[in-house]
Amino acid sequence: MIKLTAIALSITLSILLLSSSYWFENEQLKIEKINKKHLEDIRKLKKIAQINNWLDKVVKPMLKVTPDSVDLADENLVKYFDKHEKELKFEVAKYIYSDDVAKNLLLKYEVDRKKLNKLKKLMRLKYREGFLQFQELNMDKKVIKGTILLVQPFNGEHNVSK
Repeated sequence: MIKLTAIALSITLSILLLSSSYWFENEQLKIEKINKKHLEDIRKLKKIAQINNWLDKVVKPMLKVTPDSVDLADENLVKYFDKHEKELKFEVAKYIYSDDVAKNLLLKYEVDRKKLNKLKKLMRLKYREGFLQFQELNMDKKVIKGTILLVQPFNGEHNVSK
């Protein structure tokens, strides 16, 4: 009887060992599949990092205007231009340039003399972040043309006289 129990126990243990080895092999295959996927993802991320480095070193310096070089004064001048561009037919005569106390933008404008609303708007133009200076005003029979200088003082200072 002891021999029979020992044989039954050894057969049961061998079946358990065999089934656990199959289970471990299946789990090992699953882990290898997951690792392979992760390694592919890591390679893709490394490639993206290389591309980002290349963009930072080669392409970014070639850009004329980078987000770091645009300051608040430039942004205010461009927003003002965009706001009034269509109705007053603004054109940039001289792009943003700096002097000792301010950044400036020289604009050309054109308004039809018959359109009183646009004339009123032109006469009431204000630039809250700085100053407006009408430099030129030419009148024909049909249109009023001229130039306006937008002045954006540095550091938000509104009294630039010395």
